[in-house]
Amino acid sequence: MRGPDAYEEGRPSWVDLATSDLEVAQSFYAALFGWDYEPIPGGGYFYAQSAGHVVAGMARGQNPDFPPMWTTYLAVGDADAVAGRVRAAGGNVVVEPMTVGPAGRMAYLTDPQGAAFGVWQGDEHLGAAVINEPNAFTWAELYAPDLDATAAFYNAAFGLGSAAQDFGPDAPPYAVFTVGEWACGGTMRPPHEGAPVHWHVYFGSEDVDATAARAAAAGGSVLAGPLDTAVGRMATIQDPQGATFSAITLNEWP
Repeated sequence: MRGPDAYEEGRPSWVDLATSDLEVAQSFYAALFGWDYEPIPGGGYFYAQSAGHVVAGMARGQNPDFPPMWTTYLAVGDADAVAGRVRAAGGNVVVEPMTVGPAGRMAYLTDPQGAAFGVWQGDEHLGAAVINEPNAFTWAELYAPDLDATAAFYNAAFGLGSAAQDFGPDAPPYAVFTVGEWACGGTMRPPHEGAPVHWHVYFGSEDVDATAARAAAAGGSVLAGPLDTAVGRMATIQDPQGATFSAITLNEWP
C-alpha cells in the first residue's frame, strides 16, 4: 500500500542499513526482494527501491566500532524538540539533530533501556513511499526487558499509546504501540537469552520460505523459522555482514 501523505508523530516511517560492505549488501537484498538502488548526491547513501518506489535506505557504516545493523526511524514534526523530550524521559541523544540536505532533519538516540533508534523530520523525503506489502517495510518491533518502562518512555517522548495483545497462552507478553486507534509497532521482551535490546525491522514477503531459501543461497543465515505465527508466517534472517531482520507474509495485508 502507498505510504501516508504524512507520518504521524512517533510512527516508524523509515528504515536504513549501515553495512560494512555496501556492494555485497546491495546484491544480497536485490536477490531477496528485487530491490534496485538510487544513489543520493553528496555522499554514499542509496535509496532502495521496489517497483520504482523508495522503501529503505542503505549506506556504508561510518563507525567501525558499530556492527552492521538496520535502524528504525520514528517520524517527528520537530527533531530538536523531540531530542529534548527524549533526554527528559531518561533517554540519550547520540547524534544531535542535523539537517540532511533538502530531504529533512534527523537525530540518533537511545531509549533508557539502551535501544538505539533514529527520528526523522521529513521535508522533501517523508519516509517509505510504500509500506505493508511484499518487498517493503512492514513492521518494527522493539525488544526490551521492561514493557512498562518502554510504554512510559515512548508515551512521554512521542505521545505513543500502548495496548497489550493476547496471542494465546503460550505466547510471551506483547504490546503494540498506537497512534490514536491504529497500531504502528510492537514491543516484547528479547526473544532469547543474550538477545540485544534493539528495534527489529520486518519486510513483507510473498513467500517467506522462498525468501529464506534465497537468503541462505546468497550468503546469509536463517536464524529462526520459517514458522507460523498469529499474524503470519515469518523468518528471522542475518545478512552476510551480520545485520538481522525478519521477513513476513501477513495473514491479511492492509
